[in-house]
Amino acid sequence: MAGGRSRTFRPHWALQYALAVAERDPESGQPTKAACLMCRVFTRDETEGSRRRKRKTKVQCFSQPWRPDNMRRHLEQQHKLRWAQYKELSDEDKRSFFPANAAISRQPHVDPVEITTETSAVQPVVELNAAVAAAVKKPGTFLVDKDIVDELLRPLGPDGGEFFGFEMQRIEIDSDDEDLELDVDENDARYVVTVESRLELETCITFMAGGVSFRQAAQLFRGMVGGIAGLDQTNRAMTEKRVKNLCRVACAVNLQRLKDLLESGKVWSFAVVLEWCKTAGSPFLDVRVQFEHEGEIHSVHLVGIVVQDVDFAEESGDLVVRYLDVVAPRWKAKLAGISCVDEGGSKTCEQAESTDERSV
Repeated sequence: MAGGRSRTFRPHWALQYALAVAERDPESGQPTKAACLMCRVFTRDETEGSRRRKRKTKVQCFSQPWRPDNMRRHLEQQHKLRWAQYKELSDEDKRSFFPANAAISRQPHVDPVEITTETSAVQPVVELNAAVAAAVKKPGTFLVDKDIVDELLRPLGPDGGEFFGFEMQRIEIDSDDEDLELDVDENDARYVVTVESRLELETCITFMAGGVSFRQAAQLFRGMVGGIAGLDQTNRAMTEKRVKNLCRVACAVNLQRLKDLLESGKVWSFAVVLEWCKTAGSPFLDVRVQFEHEGEIHSVHLVGIVVQDVDFAEESGDLVVRYLDVVAPRWKAKLAGISCVDEGGSKTCEQAESTDERSV
């Protein structure tokens, strides 16, 4: 471009000519005004032999058309001594030449100052780290029915699994009537499920949904929060065992939400969808509950059954019935039908006319 003019501010000029972006275009975000940091931080140099004048407080600003030669001329004429020092420094030393807050507008001077308060100033790293640490440490608490945990989730592990953060909330009866106490259904008791970090729970579940292993999810999370001040203990505590427990929490919470919805009265009927899948390395049966809620059709995963042999039909049927008994206690009255889908997408449907458990 003729005359060294440019319609776009070059990012490297900020370091090369000691500039700070003072204004940006609200739509494009492109700089429209840049202020001289030498003027902001230091007074202008006195020229030898010149008549002593009142110190200038005006900050030199540059705008379109951008003229690097004008930027250089200003530094050579108004900040000769410091410019001579500055231009010989390395890029790293140039970044530390001015105070950390030099890029932010100071209190206005008595004389008019041709700068606008920087609205896009970067928040200090320390404050950002503190904000991230506070978000990671924000706990989460959920209520989950006793039968969801004890009847559906505990039997999944070979040893029942270790459930951390699950605390039984006992039902207390303020009465001396022993008959009343005997009438209390223990299944109405709930677990109070607590996680130290709700963000940790959601992040690890997102990793798992992407197809990684428990160990890989732990490694990814440690890499994500590593080096952030205040999260050293959180980083050390993230293990494969911890990720497994977070998955148990997620399963418990999701099953509870599904149960609450099916029993809320807003869902009057639902269907069971059985889909044969081979995409996870070994074949499995994906059992979903399909229903209408507030004008939308939802298909929610209920349980996945790994196919280990050809004689799994009866056992899988019992497992589906067990889940329906817990998640939808009135399923025999609400079940509209069963849809079977193979991997190719073909469907076969059967209307649920019988309430016999074996019809599943």
